[in-house]
Amino acid sequence: MARTAQVLHLAESPNDSFLLRAELAEEGIACQLLTLSPGEDLAATVAASSIDLLVADVPLSSAEWQRGLDEVQRAQPELPIIFRWGGTGNWSTESTSEQLGRRIRGVLSLPDTPRRTEGEKREFLDRLVRHQQTYLELLRSDFWDFDDAIRRIIERAADLLEAERVSVWEFTADRKAIVCLDLFVRSTRAHERPRPVSSCPRYLATLESSLTLAADDARHDPRTSELVDSYLIPHGVYSMLDAPIRRDGRLVGVVCHEQTGAPRQWAVLDQCSAGWVAGLVARAMDVRERRQLAERLERAERLDSIGRLAGGLAHDFNNCLTAILAQVDIGLHSQNPTVIREVFEEIRDLSLGAGRLSKELLTPGTSEPADRPPVDLAALIGRIAPRLQALMPANGRFDVAAAGPVWVRGDAESLERVVTNLVCNASDAIAGSGAGGRVKVSVTRTAASGGDAAVPSGASAAIEVSDNGIGMDAAVQARLFEPFFTTKGDTKPVAAAAAGAAGGGSGKGVGGSAAPTSGARPAAGTGAAGSAGASARPTGGTGLGLATAFGIVRAHGGTITVESTPRQGSRFTVLLPTIPPPS
Repeated sequence: MARTAQVLHLAESPNDSFLLRAELAEEGIACQLLTLSPGEDLAATVAASSIDLLVADVPLSSAEWQRGLDEVQRAQPELPIIFRWGGTGNWSTESTSEQLGRRIRGVLSLPDTPRRTEGEKREFLDRLVRHQQTYLELLRSDFWDFDDAIRRIIERAADLLEAERVSVWEFTADRKAIVCLDLFVRSTRAHERPRPVSSCPRYLATLESSLTLAADDARHDPRTSELVDSYLIPHGVYSMLDAPIRRDGRLVGVVCHEQTGAPRQWAVLDQCSAGWVAGLVARAMDVRERRQLAERLERAERLDSIGRLAGGLAHDFNNCLTAILAQVDIGLHSQNPTVIREVFEEIRDLSLGAGRLSKELLTPGTSEPADRPPVDLAALIGRIAPRLQALMPANGRFDVAAAGPVWVRGDAESLERVVTNLVCNASDAIAGSGAGGRVKVSVTRTAASGGDAAVPSGASAAIEVSDNGIGMDAAVQARLFEPFFTTKGDTKPVAAAAAGAAGGGSGKGVGGSAAPTSGARPAAGTGAAGSAGASARPTGGTGLGLATAFGIVRAHGGTITVESTPRQGSRFTVLLPTIPPPS
């Protein structure tokens, strides 16, 4: 008895080998078709086997196969090799089965077999071209809308295979049931969604191990007989052509082609087409997952943006409340009508500022104004100096040195928030040192930069906030301006009243230093209020104060930097572009 010829086929897709096997069978070529997966060693396989012919689908995308093919040709030059166009979806560009069969018969010295009639050949090629064109059309279509993509795929598949019902089913997470995503009825052009069906062990095992499941008589086929009572009889289904849907090697669902009325034999080309339909559905599922991830990420980013906005405004609002409470304590313990009036004026200004902050929360989508008015930083610091003094701990000293005027273009309220946040941090730093300390705010004009990209070009206005508190190491400084990064504890007491004379101020600047700014008001004296004690200010940091300050400074075209040494203190420097004094 003659040995059956062995043909080794190199193809990336199992569907290509499935189609080649069908073509050889139709041509009556008796041979054993062997396949090789991309990860296997081609040269070693050929050397260890009795291969009579090698059929390679080109182009070969596997570099290992390309090297292995060169090695085989060097080691066994007598081994015949036939190249053909391969790849799922490119069958119309291959040699026809007749041409391929003639070549293989010639190589293997096989006798000719009866060929199909010209009409049968034309019909087969016409169907092949239609399947190919449909596949390419669907492959180029948009998959972003998952439901629309599934409807389009199953409608075209039903018309192409002339199947009465085509549906897509997806397994539940526990694999105990399959849920219909969409079902198309060709005769009525209607879409339905049947009830879920319990997954059957034998049917599931068949899908796991098959490229397609072609059941011409599904009611008596042992692979699908488990579905008779629950699905086939209720829906009048006699024949099924099911193609597993795989993603990352996992079985996740199935595409069902069903015939009603009478059993049907599924052609080889139909089975191949069912496979690429399942591949298209798997691609649509991949796009669906990417879209869901993108939507979840977008929602998370929106919530994160809202949270950052709310957190930043809450942080600044808390600073306003702290200053208001400090002024209230001063007013309650003062008998001087002038001091009480000044306290009320300060509370009014702080309340208006808090109102503006709440208005920002109601309009989170508004952008920074393009046209900012001129602002004198020296005057601004002098005006808010009393409320900054109120942020100091009981044993802390606050100094202001503002040599003005220093003009910049910006939003005064936003710049106030920057300075307030920096002073709050400095206050906590000297309170944390345990021995008291000193916080100083200075405003100066710097010369034009020497090309350093880290600072604005041209003359700059510099706001420096320095302290001699606990300081920071390099690791903390590296993350200092990250949102939600904080090293603060829960609470610590902060002085409620400023230092000064009991009689309504000494005419000195805040903290005893002369404040040469026209907007500065003498600090409210403590007198009896000096024993008012400390009010608890929440300092369990949100990690948004410096992040907010950083964003505001960047929006104004400036920079903010920090220099710090542990146990020696810190210095924050804000540089903003200056402008000529307004006329």
